[in-house]
Amino acid sequence: MIEQIWKRNDGSSIHIEVKSSPTIYQNQRAELLLLVDISSRKKFQTVLQKSRERYQLLIQNSIDTIAVIHDHKWVFMNESGIKLFEAEHYDKLIGKDIFHQIHSCDQQKVKKSLTRIIERTSDSEIVTMSCHTFKHRLIYTEMVCIPTTFFGETAVQIILRDISERKQTEELMLRSEKLSIAGQLAAGIAHEIRNPLTAIKGFLQLIKPKTKDRDQYFEIVFSELSRIEIILSELLMLAKPQQTASMQTLDLKKIISEVTALLETQANLNGILMNTSDIEEDLLVNGDQNQLKQVFINLIKNAVESMPDGGKVDIMAKAERDGILVTIRDEGVGIPESVMKRIGEPFLTTKEKGTGLGLMVTFNILENHNGRIRVDSQPEKGTVFHIMFPAK
Repeated sequence: MIEQIWKRNDGSSIHIEVKSSPTIYQNQRAELLLLVDISSRKKFQTVLQKSRERYQLLIQNSIDTIAVIHDHKWVFMNESGIKLFEAEHYDKLIGKDIFHQIHSCDQQKVKKSLTRIIERTSDSEIVTMSCHTFKHRLIYTEMVCIPTTFFGETAVQIILRDISERKQTEELMLRSEKLSIAGQLAAGIAHEIRNPLTAIKGFLQLIKPKTKDRDQYFEIVFSELSRIEIILSELLMLAKPQQTASMQTLDLKKIISEVTALLETQANLNGILMNTSDIEEDLLVNGDQNQLKQVFINLIKNAVESMPDGGKVDIMAKAERDGILVTIRDEGVGIPESVMKRIGEPFLTTKEKGTGLGLMVTFNILENHNGRIRVDSQPEKGTVFHIMFPAK
């Protein structure tokens, strides 16, 4: 059986399916031909083929990742998916277990959704999950799952979209809202407490000379009152709008030197060495002197307090193409992963007597100075703060 194109008497073409079988005609060998007009079928096949090609072209050029999962393995993925996972070529993904890319905290959720699709208890599933790329970057994605087949077996077709920017925007909005609420609370609390606090301190000062045998108790009370005043100052700093009128050209090396001189006594008492030998000269930035000092006081103080058994704090600063990079590295206990995700939020702290406001104030000041901050930390190995200032 073969397919051929024949011509009619009017010159038009026709698709013919030719079937032949041997026979005898007038005592001689001959062939019996059966001709079937398959023009309609060929036309339908052509339309189907063009539709399939358009579908494949649409999939390959889609900005969303389109893939097929069979037996928890990638069996197909378009070009966008290869780029999304930052793979060098298809072999890095095709045929590999999908859970190599999916973050461990989302794996059970994804398994349940895929199972519901495969068992046909659900027509579609939408799952949000975080994934690792081949360049060790964490991305947030939204996955739509629908049933399909792969060589006759049930499989899952997915559409995967990178929502990292949307997630980041949501977190920024949430953080901004928290900052606003914290600022409003801070202003009210600070002013309400300061008035009675002033009265308490004043009357204690009057009573103190009359009770000399109780000096040690007065010292404890005054120490705790001073601590309350420090907390109130931090609260007021949150509420107070940042002013740009005092912006001026500042030498970062000078500011860091003044801050380290201030904290050196506390560091020495705890057996901590502060190394500032790797700070370059002429690192000029635009900023408010007091606010930038507050940034370095908070960060260096945190580093010192994270090493109760002694250690070293390295403070480095150098000019880079994008600005000025300041690095503060300690050998402390590190920051737990659960805290790292929420670092900078109000009242979030790992210290027994901490308020969680220091880092929040620091992040706020840096944001107003168009600066950026990144935190790297490993438990029991220490923490590194990378602060980038725009160059003057």
